[in-house]
Parts: sequence; structure tokens; C-alpha cells
Amino acid sequence: HIHAHPPPKKRMILLLSLFLSILILLYLFYPAIKVIGKSIDVGVDDLILTKNNNTKQQQPILSIIIPAYNEEERLPPMLLETYTYLTKNRKDITNLCHAATLSCCTSEKQTQNTSSFELIVVDDGSIDDTRIKTIDFVNQHVNVSNKDAGGAGDSFRLITLHQNSGKGAAVRAGMIRAKGALCLMADADGATDITDGLPAVLKEMANVVTTTTTTTTKQNH
Repeated sequence: HIHAHPPPKKRMILLLSLFLSILILLYLFYPAIKVIGKSIDVGVDDLILTKNNNTKQQQPILSIIIPAYNEEERLPPMLLETYTYLTKNRKDITNLCHAATLSCCTSEKQTQNTSSFELIVVDDGSIDDTRIKTIDFVNQHVNVSNKDAGGAGDSFRLITLHQNSGKGAAVRAGMIRAKGALCLMADADGATDITDGLPAVLKEMANVVTTTTTTTTKQNH
């Protein structure tokens, strides 16, 4: 039998072509491989900042996840505005949250027992004082007079990613650890005015829930 073999020169060209193809593929997919590696290997710290004496540990009605990267300047004012608005409008925001999660059908006692809020700052590997500023804010504005937070069971948490992983990864880290019945995201720079933005979002969600429920009920009949 006669076996045909490519000439040495042609074989060398084929091997070089294959090697170059592999290098090109690695170059093209390196960013994706790097992101996947980060999502697997990145370390995470989860710290509860509020000195809350409430022993009932009720589920918060609302969790707000705030991804932050190098936001030492803009984050504290945003936290102050957000927390002040939530506590001053607790009843209205709670009712909107219940409507948006179909919890409006629960008893009045249950509604009153689920009116706490959870604010989660996710520090996405910041190299400035974002983490320290967050802790200072809670100590100065929440823990120093914790009567309202303690009575309602409000919670401030700081999740720290050991390395910068991007906004999407930061939001995901907060969402999967949030305890609220309803979870929303807000930007650390205060780009959206919470006094207008939050009620508008909750009302829209409630409308969707109401419409879906009405449609389902009609179809069942």
C-alpha cells in the first residue's frame, strides 16, 4: 500500500496556520474568559452596618441595591436623600410595594409587620474611600439615632467585591443576597430623583400586576 503524506514544507504551513488560528481565537475570546474568571474567583465580603435591636428579623418589603465604584463623593448625599425619603414616606412606599408584589391582599396586621427597608451598597472594588464613607454615613445618620430603624427593622448592608468586576456583577452580587420581597437597583450618583422615580416605578409595577391578574381571572372564567 502506498500512503500519501504532505510534503514537509506543506505540513509546516498547516501547523503554523493551526497555531495562528488558536492564537486568534484566544485573543478574540480573552475578554469573555477574563469576565468569567472574575465572576468565579472574585471574593465577597457582606457586612451588616445597622445596630438593629429588632429581634423579629422580619423580611424587608423593599431592598434597594446600590452598585458603587469610586463614589466617595456622590454616594453619601444619595444615601441621605434615599433613606430620608423612605423613612418619611414609609406608609405610602410600603403600600405601593405591597400592591406591586400582590401583597395588598394580605391582612392589615401582616402589612404593618412588613414595612422595613433594606439598603445594600455594593462596593465594586473601589480604590477610593467608598467603603469607609458608607460605614461613616450609617454611623452618623442611622446608628446614632436608631429609634426609627430599630423599630421598623431597617437594615444597611455593605457588600464589598475584592476586585472590580463591573456594574452588572455588582448588581448581581447585591440582588442574590438581598432579603426584600421586592428588589430594585439605584445608581450611586443619584442620577434618578428617588422622590419621583421610586413611586413611578412602583405604580407602574402595580399596574402591570393588576392588569395581569385581571386578565388571568377573566381567562379562568
